[in-house]
Amino acid sequence: MPETRATILVVDDEPDLRLALRALLRRAAFGVEEAQDGRAGLRAVHDLRPDVVLLDVEMPEMDGWAALERIRELDDALPVIMLTAHGLEMEKVRGLRAGADDYLVKPFGNQELLARIDLVLGRRPERPPERYADANVEVDFARRAVRAHGEEIELTSLEFRLLTAFVRQADTVVAHDELVRSAWSASAGVGPDQVRSAVRHLRRRLGWKDGGPVQSVRGVGYRYLSGA
Repeated sequence: MPETRATILVVDDEPDLRLALRALLRRAAFGVEEAQDGRAGLRAVHDLRPDVVLLDVEMPEMDGWAALERIRELDDALPVIMLTAHGLEMEKVRGLRAGADDYLVKPFGNQELLARIDLVLGRRPERPPERYADANVEVDFARRAVRAHGEEIELTSLEFRLLTAFVRQADTVVAHDELVRSAWSASAGVGPDQVRSAVRHLRRRLGWKDGGPVQSVRGVGYRYLSGA
């Protein structure tokens, strides 16, 4: 048996397509996991930690757009290739802006799919650590759990993404627009006032008085101080 190159998660409600993709990917020495809808796909992303997700757009219960948003909350670096029957340019733009790494229109060629998978694997960043801890806060990214002052703190999805953006770039300045890309699933219309309000709520939720470790950098953004 050849060594498995990477694990591909196929999320699609069409059994025949899953069967065809399973055969194709295994011939190309990929490991294959499957999910029949968006909710099952999310569980598989959390439990199996695949290397690439092939995500259908049109599915019952939870469609590909909703699943993509939730996947990005779980793992903002996991490569996702959207699969759809619609080739409209605006659909492709929507997918890429929502955080997809690539977009394929059905029916697609086998070799094109394999080439797209190789492409996203080649530019995949090193997987970030699953935990972060300093004197201010402890973050378990996989469990989405946060502790501060010795207590577990319940954050909203937006607050958690904002905190993640800060601690993963600790001690460096994070610009307003970069925070928007990292923390808001739909960035249109998010301005500096909304960013300031979200940061203020995060500080309050974590009990960081007078700003705590999150410093405002006038006219630029914020800096999270890991040693504060």
